[in-house]
Amino acid sequence: MEHVRTLKLHAEDVDNVLGRIASHAHSLQQQCDVEMERIDAALAEERRSLLEQCKVAVDEMVAKLGDGEQNYVDTYLETNEDRELKLEKLHADANDEYNDLRRR
Repeated sequence: MEHVRTLKLHAEDVDNVLGRIASHAHSLQQQCDVEMERIDAALAEERRSLLEQCKVAVDEMVAKLGDGEQNYVDTYLETNEDRELKLEKLHADANDEYNDLRRR
């Protein structure tokens, strides 16, 4: 009989230990879940920040490219106007020279 009582006490002790182990495991799981949520939030914030930085950099590059294109167009138009004026002057000079030659 003593042996049965001892086995029951050991069974209760084992049940208590298993209960504590289960409780600790549950607590650790909760802590891990909280930590994972914190890490996920930090990663999401870092991702958002990096995306914003990339967007700003791309916007700056596009603006710079747009400015360069506008400068090219402006320079082209100015050069084209100068060339047209020179061409008109050359035509006028050639006509004057031709008329002078015809008069002689």
